[in-house]
Amino acid sequence: MKQKLFSFYIGFITFLMLTFTFACQKLYKYENLIWDRGNLCSVLVIPLVCGIATAILTYFILRKKIKKKASATVHKEVSFPKFFLISFIGMILLWLPGFLAYYPGICAYDFQPQIYQIANNAYNDHHPLIHTLLIEFFWDLGKKLFHSSTAGIAIFTVLQIIFVSASFSYVSTSIAKHFNNRKLGWVLTGLFALYPFHFYLSISITKDIPFAMGMLLAVTALFLAISNGQNTFKPQKTDFLLLTALILVMLFRNNGKYGVVIYIGALIVLLPFMKGKRILFSRLVTYSVLACAIGFICLELLGSYTNATGGDRREMLSLPGQQIARVVHYHAEELPEETIAQIEVVIWPSALYSYRPDIADPVKKDIISWEVLHYPQKYAKLYLDLFRQYPDEYVNAFLALYSGFLNPLDVSCNYINDNGNGVPDGLYYIQTVFYDEDMAKFDIKQTPVLPFLHRWMEAFANGTAFQKIPFLNILMVPGVFLWAYLYLLGFSIYKHGSKKLLPLTLIAGYFLTLFAGPTVQLRYLYPVMVCLPVAIIFTFCCRRNAEK
Repeated sequence: MKQKLFSFYIGFITFLMLTFTFACQKLYKYENLIWDRGNLCSVLVIPLVCGIATAILTYFILRKKIKKKASATVHKEVSFPKFFLISFIGMILLWLPGFLAYYPGICAYDFQPQIYQIANNAYNDHHPLIHTLLIEFFWDLGKKLFHSSTAGIAIFTVLQIIFVSASFSYVSTSIAKHFNNRKLGWVLTGLFALYPFHFYLSISITKDIPFAMGMLLAVTALFLAISNGQNTFKPQKTDFLLLTALILVMLFRNNGKYGVVIYIGALIVLLPFMKGKRILFSRLVTYSVLACAIGFICLELLGSYTNATGGDRREMLSLPGQQIARVVHYHAEELPEETIAQIEVVIWPSALYSYRPDIADPVKKDIISWEVLHYPQKYAKLYLDLFRQYPDEYVNAFLALYSGFLNPLDVSCNYINDNGNGVPDGLYYIQTVFYDEDMAKFDIKQTPVLPFLHRWMEAFANGTAFQKIPFLNILMVPGVFLWAYLYLLGFSIYKHGSKKLLPLTLIAGYFLTLFAGPTVQLRYLYPVMVCLPVAIIFTFCCRRNAEK
């Protein structure tokens, strides 16, 4: 029965993946679709056949599977300090040339609005306040110590490199130690050190780094706590790691708190099913709830300290805004004037006619969210009325906006910043743009110490260089990670039941928050990129005997 259910799950995920791939590709080709019987069959038949074939094949493979005997070979125990130091120092030495190439660091995307908040002493919690305050601290530190804000930003970048190297090294060393497998640890270290996105983001001043490291350390702590299986209320080292990591997750991304709440809900739901492990899971509940409480208290204190205004909640209206804007875009002449007038109360007319299928920003920026929040029933009725009239457009808007997450062939994230005249340099899938004139106002100047390396790294970051490199052309596509996660989820349940499900619920919570966002960019998947290798290892690898 277990084999049949697992085979069905794998077949079903294959069916869903291919269905969304076919649907997104078809929509991209024809721009707009009516989901009649012909179009539905064209995107459902082949995925259905492939899903059934995958399920059958999986079932027969499982039936023929031969259980391997546990190895009795004894291996030399891994030395934690030695392994950690080699990994830690190696990563720092590998990434320092990139820092020198982009000295004082990559100050792209969110850095610009954050530095404006600091300069104007007008804070907004649209970006994590703690990260904005860290930028301010080092910006001021550079002026005080070296009479140069650039030097302060450089110190921030170096400390971030150290933090990322320490986080990655701790995880790879913990895994090598836990499984008593040096090769496994070195493979993971190599992946962390050489994966291009780590290389660039480690020297980027962005909230994505501390948030991703928090996710990675929390997932690792959960796997270690569950695998070690110490069914006691006595505090363990992993408990304090989990506590710290979850606080980082809550503080360094605004959607982090929602992911943590979803994870805690899943933890409480799973608790009754943990026979023989209820004390362990009760302990994890305690530390997770404590981290959540501390996180919310810190967020409140940061808001009070900075007198920050609340960020607009229009992010959560990204998809409904896109769906309504698409209806207006394709059917404006059919809509009654009364309906148009009602729509224009919550979405400015200029935004309605700036609709862009793959990114919600042109519409989202002019959604009057307070109107929707004050009269939710009124606009829920409008939304549902339009859905009843134009269900095809709602489906098309969803597919177009989230194609990057759902379609493993979609590389549109590479062109998300196309301004109509092509994508400006520094705004491709890896963002490295430095706004010289704006940054000069704040005494921040980019002066590459290794200009030849800067030119090479810019050439790789701009365009589609990654698509020409085997294997990397898969790992740099956002749509790959959702399906990899769903397949892994099935394997984890099949191999371990609900035992190792908990760390995966934290990743699931983050995934769910992504679907409320306005766009698909590779950096949004960064926490998943760093967590999945760890989850794969704990799902499939076995511990080896160590010398006593």
